[in-house]
Amino acid sequence: MEPRYYIGLDGMASTAIRERRRTLRYGNLRVRQIVQMKIKISSLLMEVGVSYNKQRLHKAAYFRGLLASSPEVDDKLRSLLRHWNPRLAVKRCVHMPDGALVSGR
Repeated sequence: MEPRYYIGLDGMASTAIRERRRTLRYGNLRVRQIVQMKIKISSLLMEVGVSYNKQRLHKAAYFRGLLASSPEVDDKLRSLLRHWNPRLAVKRCVHMPDGALVSGR
């Protein structure tokens, strides 16, 4: 239930508040998708036995180097993971259409 001061006389929140909620819902969706993808990638790497630095895994340069230098990563997995660009994914997630900023952490 919302506090009374957010609801107008007609029982609905103002347009600005509804738009802001919609933007936040979209941002939360994007953050959840990014986190799910990071978990899937780290699971794939663990599954094939790649050792990696957990704190640096999703940094773009480290990730590219890991794909290039790990003998455990076969060509099929490498082609799958090559489509994942951590830096671009976070930029897409963080900068919302209305200029709002949503944290990816």
